Amino acid sequence: MARNTSATSNCRRGIPNALGSLLLVPLLLVALTADAAYSNATASDPSVPDEIGLRLWRVSHNNHTVWILGVPEAVPSSTRWRLNEAEAVIANAQQVVAQPTATLSTGLITAFRALRLWTRKSKGLENYFDAETYARFTALKAIHAPFDNRIEKLQPFMAVSRLRDAAIENSGLNQYHGIDEAVTKAAKARRVPVHHPEWSKRDSKTTMELLQSVTGAQGVTCAALVVNSLESDIERLKARASAWADGDLESLRRLAESQVEGDCMNELWQRPKDIEAAVRAEWISAVDAALEKNISTLALAPLADLLNAAGSLKQLRERGYT
Repeated sequence: MARNTSATSNCRRGIPNALGSLLLVPLLLVALTADAAYSNATASDPSVPDEIGLRLWRVSHNNHTVWILGVPEAVPSSTRWRLNEAEAVIANAQQVVAQPTATLSTGLITAFRALRLWTRKSKGLENYFDAETYARFTALKAIHAPFDNRIEKLQPFMAVSRLRDAAIENSGLNQYHGIDEAVTKAAKARRVPVHHPEWSKRDSKTTMELLQSVTGAQGVTCAALVVNSLESDIERLKARASAWADGDLESLRRLAESQVEGDCMNELWQRPKDIEAAVRAEWISAVDAALEKNISTLALAPLADLLNAAGSLKQLRERGYT
């Protein structure tokens, strides 16, 4: 029998997909500086037709290029996006660099403790939220998740994350757009190797600290913020998704400055800064290696991070890349 266990979750989803899961988050933080190259990528294919979504960013060194595809949190459900430009790069690429992941693993005893903490029964959401917040939660549930009878039996963080996902889907947005999977499929069809940068560590203490913050007072505070701002958050997410579909970089930069309270869910999972920095280092190392050995590479990164003013791209530029 295995003496350890590890857990996986997608940072964009907010909570793990299974009870045995603890943590696997794409913590990559890529920054776009004001003068960073925002390219039409015509070097690979000057006649890319009918592209929906943003074009690719570019990092170059000694005539070697990494094209960066920004992956949005959500896209309009009605949008039939295409990856013509990315596929044109893949056709001439030597490698694809996927979004990085972080995995915390823990010993068997701690895994059982974590599972008990994660699956602990809720005392009833009305006992965690103030009356106004609970009333708003009930009203939003009636709109977005009227037949979900299990949601109020969950702890606040999990219940609100579930409600938020339902509201996003009910608002004409799609979080499960499959862009990462489509890129991987295109790379395999061309027999282009896909590198998955991954940071992993066996750390029972950090695992328990993360779960305690999510299931404890910090998780409740975050859940209340999300409930009270959900409607305005959804409107901001819809505006971002529409700007992405239109390829409107300036609007996305402006919208990136507006706060979405739902971001606190991802921030709780990403709390340990040493993990954040370590995962960023894994992705940068992969890009370093790609720029050294490949003439052309496609890399994937979260769109929100590409719109950040500081982060990995700044570190790449400090290495002398353009």
